[in-house]
Amino acid sequence: ALHLARAIARNSTLTYLTLCDCDIKTDGAQHIANALMTNTNDIRVNDIKVTIERLDLSRNRFGDDGALHLARAIARNSTLTYLTLCDCDIKTDGAQHIANALMTNTNDIRVNDIKVTIERLDLSRNRFGDDGALHLARA
Repeated sequence: ALHLARAIARNSTLTYLTLCDCDIKTDGAQHIANALMTNTNDIRVNDIKVTIERLDLSRNRFGDDGALHLARAIARNSTLTYLTLCDCDIKTDGAQHIANALMTNTNDIRVNDIKVTIERLDLSRNRFGDDGALHLARA
């Protein structure tokens, strides 16, 4: 995942990335999260920096620790609008990390006066229970 993360960080054209069932663990999730925070491409469309907009990491077992790393990226990333984390072994703590990130996203980019942020989040087949669902509902 480290080499892939390095490619993501330098990316200037890729907007949709699917890495389903790739055996990505906590370290891999951390590398990908760091890449999402450091993408340095300079391509802009309507004055908006183009980078990864959709990311699917389903069926990777990075758990709550991986969710924490990805949550840090969610909080800082300004272009990710679709995130799929199905069956990633995310439990209550991971759901809370993601919920906190959704609440603290400091993204000020707007398209047609609409703030760009996560529009679609799929966390199905994770076992975060009622407490995790409560954290997410409050976000």
